[in-house]
Amino acid sequence: MHNYETERIARLERKVDYLIKYLGINPAHIADGVMPAGFPTGDGMPAGLDVAPADELADSALGPVYDAISRRKTLDAIKLYRQLTGASLTEAKSAVESMARDL
Repeated sequence: MHNYETERIARLERKVDYLIKYLGINPAHIADGVMPAGFPTGDGMPAGLDVAPADELADSALGPVYDAISRRKTLDAIKLYRQLTGASLTEAKSAVESMARDL
C-alpha cells in the first residue's frame, strides 16, 4: 500500500471515530461496523440523526479545536486535538489541517 493510501485510511478512521463519539454511539455496540438489531432507523439512518451545521461546531466534542482554527491558532488547535483524542503529533496536525480545509 502506498504511503498516501495509508494516510488516507488513517484519516478516514479518525473521522469515523470522531463521528461515533459525536453521535454518542458506544463502539462496543457496533459489531463489525453494523448497528445492532433493533436499533431504531428511518430512511436507512439512525432515528433522529442530524449532521451538525457549521454554527453548532462549537458544541461538538472538538468545539475548542474548531474555535482555535477559526481564530487562526493552528498550534493551539493541534495541541487541543491531541489532548482530546490522544492522537500523535503527526495525526493531530493532519486532522487539524483537514478540519481547517472543511470550514
